[in-house]
Amino acid sequence: MGRLTANIAHEIRNPLSAINHAAELLGEELLENNTDSRLLRIICDNTQRLNKIVQDVLQLNGVIFQNQKQLKYMSLFISF
Repeated sequence: MGRLTANIAHEIRNPLSAINHAAELLGEELLENNTDSRLLRIICDNTQRLNKIVQDVLQLNGVIFQNQKQLKYMSLFISF
């Protein structure tokens, strides 16, 4: 489960980073030209939202892994 989660996170974060970087560059151009940045804000907000989801999934996976280790040690201790 840990490897799968890490691979999925990696595959999501790479294009997400590229989109975010492109949006930042676009934002710089929009500021120079005094153009409305509503669509840019939508892009940035949603890339941050997706990144937060990835972080939450990775943290959840870490909690699950720690709980599994604790249960394993507890079962070994009880059976001993």
